[in-house]
Amino acid sequence: LGRHSLPKHLDPDRFARIALTECRRNPQLLACTPESLVGALMTAAQLGLEPGPLQHCYLIPRWSKKLQSN
Repeated sequence: LGRHSLPKHLDPDRFARIALTECRRNPQLLACTPESLVGALMTAAQLGLEPGPLQHCYLIPRWSKKLQSN
């Protein structure tokens, strides 16, 4: 995430550390498509929300039938 994607109060390095911490806390996030995970992080950043213990927002992995292999 670049500086232009984040509100002034969110440092890119801090936001990256928060994202990594959330993936460690909930390894199911790593099963999500990269586009989905980055999209959720970008949306949170644009809204000025931080995922994590402060509970500004939650990253919740969801299952999709579209990704089911036959």
